Amino acid sequence: MNQNLQLPLRGLKVVELGTHVAIPLAGRYFASLGAEVIKVESISGDEWRKVGVSYGCTAVDEENPVFTIANANKHFLSLNLKESSGKEIMFQLLEDADVFLTNVRQKGLEKLGFHYEAVKEKNPAIVYCHFTGYGETGPDASRPGFDTAAFWAKSGLLADLPFEGDYPLKPSGGIGDSIVSANVVSGVMTALYAREKTGVGTFLTASLYQSAIWVNAANVVTTQKMYHNYYPKPKDLPDDPLSFVFLTKDKQWIITAVVDYNRDWPKVCRAYGVPELEEDPRFSTEAAVQSNPEHIRELCRRITASFATKTAAEWSKILTEADIVHSVAGHIKDVAEDEQAWANGYLEHVTFPTGTQVAIPQIPVQFSEYQPIPCTATGGIGRDTDEILSKLGFTHDQIDALRKKNTVR
Repeated sequence: MNQNLQLPLRGLKVVELGTHVAIPLAGRYFASLGAEVIKVESISGDEWRKVGVSYGCTAVDEENPVFTIANANKHFLSLNLKESSGKEIMFQLLEDADVFLTNVRQKGLEKLGFHYEAVKEKNPAIVYCHFTGYGETGPDASRPGFDTAAFWAKSGLLADLPFEGDYPLKPSGGIGDSIVSANVVSGVMTALYAREKTGVGTFLTASLYQSAIWVNAANVVTTQKMYHNYYPKPKDLPDDPLSFVFLTKDKQWIITAVVDYNRDWPKVCRAYGVPELEEDPRFSTEAAVQSNPEHIRELCRRITASFATKTAAEWSKILTEADIVHSVAGHIKDVAEDEQAWANGYLEHVTFPTGTQVAIPQIPVQFSEYQPIPCTATGGIGRDTDEILSKLGFTHDQIDALRKKNTVR
């Protein structure tokens, strides 16, 4: 394979002024495909460096797998942007950058002098991406927006996805951010493609709240007052009792998905172990079962009782033979050892300086002609400061002077 083809984003310069997950994950994507990504951290570093501890994970310079997920393969520069020489260095980085990624709030960017108009004045061709919690305008624009609040809670996903009467869903941090990062990458690549044709850069923005609306679009539409969908759902009244979650004999959950109720009803009856219901007029068509809530409850009760008679393995074999889409509900802890994940290269082993080997997720796309850079451990705050400043023309003595002024770490 041609080495140049292995790194399709080689030659792209990305400056990242980002913390936590969404913007850094987008930076990880670009870096893994060959872009030069310079992550600018404060003197104290990205707060996400410390988060691993809350997951029961090591979080030190020599071994920080949670931080590495979103920050592998980058160059790290630590700058004091409140100090004039730190700002000058930042502008030097941006003058020839292709992309600027940031999640600093708009007022903060304006105070620092790195808002879009100021950066555009020095680099009109730059693709400037600003990530927010709730959007650039409106009553929530200035609110801080972690994904648990802006993605899950604001959109209704937190309260409405569990069954009626259950506790709200409690997602771990970063899931919504990961979805937004994909939208950031898509938007940036669209802007770069347009720039190739026009020579013009652009400001673009993505938010947690907008991405939550996007991924939940069908429910946002169908819960409007002119339609009849609603949440949260009662446990005994699913939208479609053929596509539901059932508890098996060995206390495992299995989820099924039947696309065409009317077409598949006969084979579903046989596969689900309720053949006696095939000719029952209450259930034989989708219209019939949906015409009365009691029909749905009774059908769900009968199927649930049937699933309780066999193990998950037995049901998986039956459903596979019947060509019914299904999956046993797995556990997160098993993914790092899952044969399917490793067979497809979804994970890779990273060995940290401590000697600990960790399975780290790869970027979520694959190419026939391009090979991402292997994931590398991140190291400490400002790890590449000297190298980056040297490329900008700073001498060793000048870099030492900047350290004494606390401009760089």
